[in-house]
Amino acid sequence: MPGRTQPSLVTKGSANEGFLPSYNISKNGFLPNRAPLKRLTSPYYAPWELVLDDLPSLIKERAIREAVNRVQVLSTGRLHTEEEWRRAYVVLSFLAHAYIWGGDRASEVLPPAISVPFLQVSEHLDLPPVATYSALNLWNFTSKGSDFRDLDKLQALHTFSGTEDESWFYSVSVAMEAEGAYIIPVMLRALEAIGHRDYLTIIKGLDEMAACVGALGRLLDRMYERCDPMVFYHQIRPYLAGSKNMGAAGLPNGVLYQDEDDVLIWKQLRGGSNGQSSLIQFFDVVLGVEHTSSGIVGRGSSASCPGTSKGATRFHEEVRSYMPPGHREFLEHVSQMGSLKEFANEPAVSDEQTQLRRSFQAVTKALGDFRNRHMQIVTRYIIVPSRKQSQASRVNLATTSSRSDQRPAEELTGTGGTALIPFLKQTRDETYLTGMAISGRDVSAEEEADVPREARLLCDALGKLIFIGDCAPLSLFQTVRQIVTSRVDPNAFAPQTSRVSMLENATSNVLLPFSGKEPHVDAARVKRLVSVFISVTSGLVDLVDGNILDEILRWASEKETPKDAVSAINYLVLAVGSQSTDEGFAAEYFQYAKTLAFSFLGGDLGIETVQAFALITLYMLRACQINGAFLFFGIAARAAYSIGLHRTEVNSRFGIEIHAQRDRLWKSLRVLDLFLSISMGRPPSMSDIDCTVPCRALDADGLEKFDLLNASVQVLSITEDIVLQVYSRRKISLQLTEGISRQLRDWASRWLPRLKKIVAESPCEDKAETTGACQAMSSYYYAVMLVTRPFLMYELCKRLPDSTTTTDAPSTSNSDNSGRARLANACIDAASMMAESVLDLVNRQLLDGRMPLIVSWLFASSLVLGVGLLGGFGRILEKYARMSIAALEYFAKNDTHAMQYTLIAKSLLSSALKHLQRRDIDERLRITESSSQLFGLMPKERLHREDSMLADTNEPGMRTSGPLGADVPLTSSTHDLFASPFHDIDPALLSLGCSLDPTSGTSFSGRDQQDQTDHVFGALNLFPLLDGNGHIDLAHYL
Repeated sequence: MPGRTQPSLVTKGSANEGFLPSYNISKNGFLPNRAPLKRLTSPYYAPWELVLDDLPSLIKERAIREAVNRVQVLSTGRLHTEEEWRRAYVVLSFLAHAYIWGGDRASEVLPPAISVPFLQVSEHLDLPPVATYSALNLWNFTSKGSDFRDLDKLQALHTFSGTEDESWFYSVSVAMEAEGAYIIPVMLRALEAIGHRDYLTIIKGLDEMAACVGALGRLLDRMYERCDPMVFYHQIRPYLAGSKNMGAAGLPNGVLYQDEDDVLIWKQLRGGSNGQSSLIQFFDVVLGVEHTSSGIVGRGSSASCPGTSKGATRFHEEVRSYMPPGHREFLEHVSQMGSLKEFANEPAVSDEQTQLRRSFQAVTKALGDFRNRHMQIVTRYIIVPSRKQSQASRVNLATTSSRSDQRPAEELTGTGGTALIPFLKQTRDETYLTGMAISGRDVSAEEEADVPREARLLCDALGKLIFIGDCAPLSLFQTVRQIVTSRVDPNAFAPQTSRVSMLENATSNVLLPFSGKEPHVDAARVKRLVSVFISVTSGLVDLVDGNILDEILRWASEKETPKDAVSAINYLVLAVGSQSTDEGFAAEYFQYAKTLAFSFLGGDLGIETVQAFALITLYMLRACQINGAFLFFGIAARAAYSIGLHRTEVNSRFGIEIHAQRDRLWKSLRVLDLFLSISMGRPPSMSDIDCTVPCRALDADGLEKFDLLNASVQVLSITEDIVLQVYSRRKISLQLTEGISRQLRDWASRWLPRLKKIVAESPCEDKAETTGACQAMSSYYYAVMLVTRPFLMYELCKRLPDSTTTTDAPSTSNSDNSGRARLANACIDAASMMAESVLDLVNRQLLDGRMPLIVSWLFASSLVLGVGLLGGFGRILEKYARMSIAALEYFAKNDTHAMQYTLIAKSLLSSALKHLQRRDIDERLRITESSSQLFGLMPKERLHREDSMLADTNEPGMRTSGPLGADVPLTSSTHDLFASPFHDIDPALLSLGCSLDPTSGTSFSGRDQQDQTDHVFGALNLFPLLDGNGHIDLAHYL
């Protein structure tokens, strides 16, 4: 990206030093070394240039053919430099395509004024006489700077439509070519390293290539910013079409060219297509991706079949003739340098070979994902517009593709003449299969493993069954409860009587009757309440204008406040700000505002509707009314879609300030939606599909701007991917885990250092930024815990013995260095870091008492730390478990959920400590029994000794570790950790609508340890997944 130092294309000492320029490969990759010529300076060629200057208006007025017919045949003899020949090729390509497609019907004949010089220029450059990728992109741009990777500084020299949309369309490809330039020498060194078996260089190259492809994908995603699909489909795409397979568009025989000897030649040529990009084909060549499609149009053609028909030329081979000769010769040279695919396919007899395989599979997946992104763009820019019947009188690629008869998408033709969708699907699938075919393994069968089904139906405060999905912290608790009660202590988590529900705070003032009286607003309290609102919403949502304080003060000073949506928003802001200090006032403001919001719901929808119901959602989340919040959010989401907030090009029509506000409002809704969805394990109400609002912004140096809302959107989107790819599929694989790991590492490298610095150094008075940083970091830690959780739970089951057997030490048959154990440790490390950072802010009094996102993720971390301690991952985890409990206790003063979570965490810690103590006692007794044989010592009976020592743990004078690890007396409050667990937990909490196995609390006599594990996890098999100590060391990046 801009700002990064571009590596030198050739490394000194390399066997390839100096050979790249001979293939016309520059520091900018396949782009020229400097921006192309803007004009042919010789006055002789002014007739061409003048027509090109007016091209958009001539096309619009349907006067292009008349203008071209007035031009005389010009000689190419006055073209001297290669830059001039390229410029002439660009000019004639635009004039030719404008002439062919610029009337009501396509012209089958090019006039000599174009065809004669066009054939001569094409022959000189060894390119076909058609608008190729080179003419439209590589040689058709200008830049405000020397770094062609900066998309915002690029502009196309020429367009058919004269629109910014078309210029942006071409510029995206130019920026991608420049962005990918640095990877060319990197991969050449990787290919050279095959002969030396230099694994480090090869693995590093593959990893860098995966990152490069990811960066190209992000640039491709920016297509939505300034290119409207309907403009592209109707005003741009028709002029990019060639003459091959264009019979339906009016060119059954192709186009008739006349050469300098008056010989007429019919030519059928492919139009401009990104399939002609040398960079993308370079990736295929390096990785050994083989494409077999000929791209032939029509059902049953080879475009949709694994192989090609006899005699049909493969598309990717054919289009190399549409590339500059130096570039296609370079690709041929690279194909002879060696095969990374064959090298990766060698037997994995070493850790280096195993890692090489993983890196190879990761980069092929990244390239497949890139092609999948391209298919999504094709769907939006071609498939969707094609379904709308065209009323135009012209016949071209757009009008003949518009499907009033609802022909299938498979029959659409690309500008390159391919069977569009079948061709793209096959190309994508062939890319994926290249990585999957390593070692001839069935990757889907061998590397996938089941993820525990943890979805539950729990009872709410009124006894109604409520769905809690797999990824929710409460579902994790139910799995932990089953394991602990079946293997450690059957009486752990024993429910007693309580009227407090985990899911809804039934006694909340939110449900008080509404009096209808307008609440009084004390202007003296407004500043403090708005300050609290800004603080608690930082990094979570940005729902109101930056000068909200002045607006509310002005509003509150009015003698009679209007009963409108703005008043509803202002009351809701004050209600959220009051929740932690005066719940009575908060409920009064909320009830009145909610009534106002509903009263205007039936009228015209606007941005205020979205703001109001998003604020209602936020208030109810902070009031422990999560189901109510889930329902009200649905209104906000539907309203947002109704007014087009998900489309930044729509938002941009309202001016710069409103554009930014609408974009941020959409991103705020995404954060709320993802939190609700992930924390409850329910499907989201919104999606990134058809969404063009960017969640990344770069400064002038190409670095990501610091924006806490963007940080939260990005990490929660990764978490959503984890839910969709792991928990929805109920499968986890090595390749999948590694892909998610890369996303998290990328996010951490960009955000984590800055967020940690804010949390560590922010002064006490700057609560908003600190709170926002904490919320974003907490979501990151939860994402790590979520993806590694299956490994931790599996390790726990392997380490814990059956409850009917003697309490031996945890199983350590698998080394802690195994991949499975490392991933489990990554889960624990993330939980430890979250507990420590949150408690630090609590002790510094920087966090409000109602923080639903932090509380939910903190609860998950307390469970992870408890089971980590229980599973023998280290006694130090007691310190971090107590930290999580201390933090939860702080929130429990205002948050009913936090109160219940605290009791659960205490009970789990108590069970873990008792289990570890029993294990230590048994171990000591075994040692004593052995040593007694030396001198005739007589140890006490096992049972008596154990009971005695366990009784001692509950003596008032016992000292234990406090929340920060210090020795403190075991007072009555800390004594509760060891008391009968869960004396205050609602039985409804543990009532399962879709219950566990009825025998889950019984012993597993007669079954070995593997069977016990299978009982909990449904025969989960992670051993093949991580053979050879393979791992994704997420902990290293935390």
